[in-house]
Amino acid sequence: ALEKHKTQTAQKMEDLEGKFAALQEAESYLKIMKPNVSPYDHGDTAALRSEVDQCGEAVVQRTQELEELLRVEKEKDVLRVEYANIANDIRDYVDTKTTELGMHEGTLETQLSALEALQDNYNSKKPDMEKAIVAAAAQDAAGVVVNSHTPETIETLQAAWGGLERVYAKASEAISAQILAEQTAGLTHEQIAEANDVFDEFDVDKNGDLNLQEFHDCCTSLGLLLDKDEAAVKHAQLDGDGSGR
Repeated sequence: ALEKHKTQTAQKMEDLEGKFAALQEAESYLKIMKPNVSPYDHGDTAALRSEVDQCGEAVVQRTQELEELLRVEKEKDVLRVEYANIANDIRDYVDTKTTELGMHEGTLETQLSALEALQDNYNSKKPDMEKAIVAAAAQDAAGVVVNSHTPETIETLQAAWGGLERVYAKASEAISAQILAEQTAGLTHEQIAEANDVFDEFDVDKNGDLNLQEFHDCCTSLGLLLDKDEAAVKHAQLDGDGSGR
């Protein structure tokens, strides 16, 4: 539109100047050939000159206005593109990782390990979300209302980003609960809490594990009557890392 304006107005001004020059020539001719003829109704060409000049000035002013509008719009579009690139990448990431979450197979431990890797990767991408927030704020400050380069507003983007984090948290909680259920042979939380209370009672040195003597005392208290050798065998069976505790 700006280029069209420049081309059309330049042609019109050129035509106007041409007609004005022809008018001046006619006026000069009449003054010489018919000096006694009265001036035409609109006065001489000197009076018209100021109007022609005003027209030229108006063209220049309008051109400058359009060029300024174009400059501002180009600056806005740079901000639009910058935000759109970040936002579209984040949306693709969220969609990809959401799909990937349901593709992990294997043991519960394997699934939990894969999920933890996804969560670590998610945390590493948080700076991208922070960049999106900054880019969105820059758009708002520049007066950008609509971004034709992306359907994502900062609100929809934050909702998707936070949703992925919640999905990870729920999945982790579910898998951990299943692992705990397997490890505790289906014991309830209340039963586990009771077992921990018993354990703590016989953990005399309060270091979080039972040595052979503490273990033997615990078994005896629970009605499992073992001699020292039997207690040592049972203790060794439960001592997975061979630490003696």
